[in-house]
Amino acid sequence: MDPRNGDLIIQIFGADGVRLVCMPSSGPEQENSFSTDRFVMYPIPLSANAVGPDGRILVHGGWTDTWSYYVGVIDPSKKSAKVVPLAFDGDTAVPGWTKDGKIVSIGYRYRMNLWRFHQLKR
Repeated sequence: MDPRNGDLIIQIFGADGVRLVCMPSSGPEQENSFSTDRFVMYPIPLSANAVGPDGRILVHGGWTDTWSYYVGVIDPSKKSAKVVPLAFDGDTAVPGWTKDGKIVSIGYRYRMNLWRFHQLKR
């Protein structure tokens, strides 16, 4: 819910991707669109505190050429989307705003190994 006016922010997962819709208490729904050719929202639900005091919305998202999870910031008033720069070797999940306007998120570190198998000679 938008803390400024009580409007409901609805996330819709569809065949054409993920969309955000604003459902005001009075009047028709409004699409929260943004213009970028590289940022996409991933189909992961919003956190309870995803909408900040200024109306910006935190989402799971990333660039179209990667499959890593990043924190995306949708600004409906500017119709823009940005990825939060992060020096973290892993994926983020469930981003939300703190009361003082900071972003918090769960982080899942990448823990990978590269294995090479050889056939044993007998």
